Amino acid sequence: MGGSVAALSGAAFAVGAASLVSFIGMYAYELPTHRCPFCVLQSDYHYVGYALYLALLGGAVLGLGAGAIAPAGRIPSLAQVVPRVQRRLVAVSSALWALLAALVAWIILATDFRP
Repeated sequence: MGGSVAALSGAAFAVGAASLVSFIGMYAYELPTHRCPFCVLQSDYHYVGYALYLALLGGAVLGLGAGAIAPAGRIPSLAQVVPRVQRRLVAVSSALWALLAALVAWIILATDFRP
């Protein structure tokens, strides 16, 4: 379970980071030529970038963490603990990915910008 979640989280992070720069920014800024990934952190954009980055980075780190602790599950004293921790990491990571999707949908639907 941990390895596949880690691989998917790594891929989702790469796609999410590229999307933030090339696609989501156009809708947040309502300007097709503005692609700065840091301006969404400003008050002009209601600080939505903090939530975007928290969800993006949190989802990736927790998903990768589920894979990183998988080898510890082979240690007899940790065999009971590691799957439980992995389930929690995957659950929180999934919630953060869902939050990211909801935020992006809100940004796209709340703007008057149409490319």
